[in-house]
Amino acid sequence: MPRHDPVPPPVVPPGLAAAWGGDEWRAWIEALPGLALAFLDRWQLRPDGPPAHGVIAMVLPVVGADGSPAALKLQRVDEETRGEPSALRTWDGRGAVRLLDSDPESGTMLLERLDAGRSLETEPDELTALGTLAGLLEQLSGYPAPAGLPRLADRGAAMLDRVPQVLSRLADAADRRLTADCAAALREVLDRPGDRLLHWDLHYGNVLAAPPEAQRAGRAPSPPATWPPPSAAASTCSRRPSAWTGRAHGAGRWPGRCSERSGRSSPARPPSRPGTGPSPLPCGPVADRPLIGRGTTGR
Repeated sequence: MPRHDPVPPPVVPPGLAAAWGGDEWRAWIEALPGLALAFLDRWQLRPDGPPAHGVIAMVLPVVGADGSPAALKLQRVDEETRGEPSALRTWDGRGAVRLLDSDPESGTMLLERLDAGRSLETEPDELTALGTLAGLLEQLSGYPAPAGLPRLADRGAAMLDRVPQVLSRLADAADRRLTADCAAALREVLDRPGDRLLHWDLHYGNVLAAPPEAQRAGRAPSPPATWPPPSAAASTCSRRPSAWTGRAHGAGRWPGRCSERSGRSSPARPPSRPGTGPSPLPCGPVADRPLIGRGTTGR
């Protein structure tokens, strides 16, 4: 049913507008207010606060026609964001933010709303925070990657192709040794990436608290999905934020979820009981950041 009450277009945060340059980025920024209005109307939403942003997306707090809070995430479609909806559907609110609706053509997603004011960075006890993060990592890595996500093996091979060029630009011998060692470690496991769906930007700032009503209802932890994408080791990769609601596999008192960052896959392994044994390490992704020199997000 069409909306009858006029809604002013949201103002694009200056920080997002200045995050990147180029004609394509500027054109997308100029079209962003209109795109937001189109999806507010299409999904029968009304704004419920000022927009937030990372470096590639704007997230608008909204309320649905039934009065339920949600978050409208608008971002460009590219290799890193294309797999987010697929990853979020696979996780289905288990350790990650829940996907309510999506538009593949524009990259727009409607997500459950998490508590943006409470990230895991606010947890004063480092061991509790680390335990929560480890529990989320184990939970999120427990699913086979869906089809269509970037393959970790392909990403790793591309990184290794760049190593000679990177080494030639490093003046410090210690830096060259470290880079060569990282490349050797990646080369050793490149042919056995596994089939797991991985969250490849899982850090304290990307783990958000679930809203109080979700915690009271005993909802399983899930990550916020707007501020990272997914990938699979043998399948694909992705990254997005998380959210806590309840304990993340019994690790600490923070309930946890991860946001929409989709992940990459890592070797399959038998799950350990919550709170026991080591959490799985994402094979490969850790070594890729120094080589490609990419920062992360807030997406």
